[in-house]
Amino acid sequence: MKAADYLRAESLDQAVAAAEQGGLVLAGGTDVMVKGRGRGVYAQRALVDVSRVPELREVRDRGDAIEIGAACTLSELCDDALLAEKLPLLADAMAHVGGVQTRNRATIGGNVVNACPASDAIPALMVLGARVRTTRRELPLADLFRDCPACLRHEGMLVRTCFYPDAAAKKTVLEQGELVRSIIVPVPAAGSRWLFHKLTRTQGIGLARISIALLGTFRDKGTGALSEKTINHVDVCMGGLFSKPWVLSAASAEEAVAVLTAKLEAESTALADYDYKHRVAPALLADAIAAWRRGETLERKRRS
Repeated sequence: MKAADYLRAESLDQAVAAAEQGGLVLAGGTDVMVKGRGRGVYAQRALVDVSRVPELREVRDRGDAIEIGAACTLSELCDDALLAEKLPLLADAMAHVGGVQTRNRATIGGNVVNACPASDAIPALMVLGARVRTTRRELPLADLFRDCPACLRHEGMLVRTCFYPDAAAKKTVLEQGELVRSIIVPVPAAGSRWLFHKLTRTQGIGLARISIALLGTFRDKGTGALSEKTINHVDVCMGGLFSKPWVLSAASAEEAVAVLTAKLEAESTALADYDYKHRVAPALLADAIAAWRRGETLERKRRS
């Protein structure tokens, strides 16, 4: 991989100054280094390594939310007791990213800024109602992403074939010199139930063909022995299907499947492998909601 220069930033101010001069921000590098391998796409750019910037490495409990520094690695976050207790959906989603070696380098900020439609962490963050704190502003995570139809045109959305070597500039609203500082994730309300599932070509560590994150609550219908839990509401975000992250909110499984099907039909000319995903995604959603209602998982084998 060739680059014009390399800077390991020691402070947030130093990183911002270098990025304002056109430097490409490097955190874990699990996407940037793969995209740049042998293609010369960064030959005229300086790499700005932010992996050791103290301000980007903090995890703070804000009571009703957890603020996660953008340069925290996924392995660190998967092992964090606070996240395991208060944000188990996010912890589970991050545990599905690649293998151990990938998670040891990959960061939550890099995962978000790379904006891959097949991301594992983004669907979980979306249904949790996450917000992004940058060096200039704070905004809902959903507002960070630009619509990127090009992402849907290559099946698997593989890192090495990504159309945009600098994803932050093409797939997000970040301006030159603006860095993601942290992700602020609200703690779900008491009584919420969650589910995450990732469908891949194999049981290996590849990117998701389809991923799904669910979060919602129930209400009791009837009384006594006739009491039955029904869906109050459920929020769903599915990866690998759309040109930007999208949350579906519904009050029943039937409503959720109908809304998803209509949304997919609108992507019929853009989504690679449309016939397969149009068949599988609604069925996967129905199965996921059924398992979620029972308090079960769709996983056949949990990975370590």
